Amino acid sequence: MRLDASYYDEAYFRPGPKSSFIFPFTWEVQKAASMKSAHRLKALSNPENALDIGCAKGFLCKALLELGIDAHGCDISEYAVSNCEPEVKGRLKIADIRDGLPYLDNSFDLVCAEATLEHIEMEFLPYVASEIARVSRNHVIIGIPVSQDNTNGPPPLSDPSHRTYMPASYWISLFFNQGLLCDLRMSRLGYEAYPNSVILGPGSDAHSYIYRCGLLVASASYSGASLVFISRASEGLDIQKLSLRGEG
Repeated sequence: MRLDASYYDEAYFRPGPKSSFIFPFTWEVQKAASMKSAHRLKALSNPENALDIGCAKGFLCKALLELGIDAHGCDISEYAVSNCEPEVKGRLKIADIRDGLPYLDNSFDLVCAEATLEHIEMEFLPYVASEIARVSRNHVIIGIPVSQDNTNGPPPLSDPSHRTYMPASYWISLFFNQGLLCDLRMSRLGYEAYPNSVILGPGSDAHSYIYRCGLLVASASYSGASLVFISRASEGLDIQKLSLRGEG
């Protein structure tokens, strides 16, 4: 069932039964985390511009602007965008990404979606991933909760608006099918074991590779992942020189 945009009203952004927020959703409370994320994103790809999908009130956009990055954002919540930080007014758009992104192809050096895609019903995710790939010209970073199996069952006490809980391998395959390669050297899978140096390239089976490397080792059923993707068309990326560890 498709969750209506009206769910994300003022009450959603307050601690309470509609969401998983514990503290008030204000810049004062979120500043440290937003600045930390902005510094990480800049260190990763040093983008000239960036798009934050699921930007809410624009805290990450504000932090990126402070670092000199031309930041823009979109969110499904009319309330959040209408009550954004003053510094990002005019930079945020109200958009339901299940219906597409209101930006031109290859518009952004960096596209990020933190704590957003788990709100999307699975039947919409292939199209959403294609839209993210379409507007990105270099890097994509997503932050999602991940599970260890394919049952797509929400964990206890999760945000009621969450719709998708799948393994990291699902997300890697989803974006791989849209031409985005997961750089596991830069990603955090939310598990205890990691490969030393890997980029999943053309011809690889992302799902079987994850299992073959024993990455599904965790102390809990659900964890958080941060996945870094690189566009195949990214300048300076030589696909022919990439190889999977252990495949000779």
